[in-house]
Amino acid sequence: MTDIADTPYHPVSPLVAEDRFRRALLNSSLRTLAALLDDSAIVVDASGCVYDKRAILSHFALLVEQLVGLDLLEWHVEIWGDTAVVVSRVRRLVLVKDPSKGAGKGGVISEEVRYTRVWRMYDGAWRLAASHATVLHDMDRPSGGQGGEQAAVDAARPPGGSQT
Repeated sequence: MTDIADTPYHPVSPLVAEDRFRRALLNSSLRTLAALLDDSAIVVDASGCVYDKRAILSHFALLVEQLVGLDLLEWHVEIWGDTAVVVSRVRRLVLVKDPSKGAGKGGVISEEVRYTRVWRMYDGAWRLAASHATVLHDMDRPSGGQGGEQAAVDAARPPGGSQT
């Protein structure tokens, strides 16, 4: 199997870079994440922690959580020359191994997250320059409800996993 970091990369849209970034997170591919992150990247996660490129890669290498789903629900893209902004809403499923992280004895957490990402074209490829994440609460979600969250959590739960 070829690592996605080895595939030729000449996107015409920052959404291609977004998808590649999402797949790298899901596959825990630090090599691909490193290739997609601008050297001066700044990421603010949903808890308000700020990371530079080195800290981002260290954080993902040491995670006690494992992303098991990142479903893109909606997105909006604006491009100005060599800069693009992608605002998206994502359903994130996280397998939590550490009970102190809020899922009781471990388990799967389902949450909707809004991301704002700034991409910069450099040497013919989009690089992530900045990212900010916000966990959406019920009042922040679009009306009409999403439904299916529990089914998605159940589908992501490992065999024999406990319900929390």
